[in-house]
Amino acid sequence: MATPAQVMYDGRLVSTSTALGKEILKFDKPYSHCEYPKMLYKAAMTPSGQVRVHELRPDTSSIRWSDADLAKEQTRVQNFDRGNQFTVRDENEHKNALNAGWRPLDEALAHYEARERKIGDAAAERAHEDAKMSEAAQAEARAADDSTEFHLPEIPVKRKGRPRKAA
Repeated sequence: MATPAQVMYDGRLVSTSTALGKEILKFDKPYSHCEYPKMLYKAAMTPSGQVRVHELRPDTSSIRWSDADLAKEQTRVQNFDRGNQFTVRDENEHKNALNAGWRPLDEALAHYEARERKIGDAAAERAHEDAKMSEAAQAEARAADDSTEFHLPEIPVKRKGRPRKAA
């Protein structure tokens, strides 16, 4: 059994008067929970069309990659993962991040799906209202819908007047 002048390290007792014992004592403190920093996540659609928080690493066992293609794919995966992670350092920053759509890992996918469902519902309501519009307005709405692969909850408003000069 360890005495106050000894500490357990790597399955053996070490005297606290030795250099190793003094170094071990620096780190021999009881655990205390710290709420922050905390990692938050956002789910996003991958280029393959799947919704994920983390992208899968490239499969090097069954696919032969050239060095350049493998490096490019690894960089893309790292950028995807980095863009879907956010570290908050205090409670105020945590609240702001939650308002901006960041969530704990286990809630990120559910939040993404709920947001997409709301957008889909708004687009369906807009499509129902489009039936009551004139032919010209319906053609404009169809053109806006055809210009993107995503749901449009509302038709973007075109600016009137002359276009702005290029800077």
